[in-house]
Amino acid sequence: MHERENDLRLLGRVVIGILEEAAFLFTEPMDDDARTEVAGEVYVARIGYRGASNGEMVLSTPLTVASELAANLMGLEPDDPEVEGKGAEAVGEMLNIIGGTLLKEWFGASSDFEMGIPKVERMSGDQFTQKTSGAALHLPLITEEGERIDAAVMK
Repeated sequence: MHERENDLRLLGRVVIGILEEAAFLFTEPMDDDARTEVAGEVYVARIGYRGASNGEMVLSTPLTVASELAANLMGLEPDDPEVEGKGAEAVGEMLNIIGGTLLKEWFGASSDFEMGIPKVERMSGDQFTQKTSGAALHLPLITEEGERIDAAVMK
């Protein structure tokens, strides 16, 4: 149990730090007693990895947050026409950055590991909840605007 708690803390530190540094998106872990269901439609990015252990990392954001991520990554305003339709790509790119950083932390920068290519799909919150019900690690976050972002690791 102790290892899982350390892994969850590391996941939180990496995800929160990268969302803040790369996309200017400020989040914090959701309190267990204030946890809400995943509402509406979300973009769900998945990326597999192989190394000292194998699994899949997952990042989920509401569609509005995905658009905000895209705008921030592109250095544009959210209503800029260039941002339109780029939300899914942005969620995949964020997971790619998060995944590389997380795996280096877990396995060591000099160790051998491989990451796949992010795959992003749009689904309902209920579908996302079902797909991640068996996650080894699951970290629900909340943005300053009250939007829910989820990071998970499936092993």
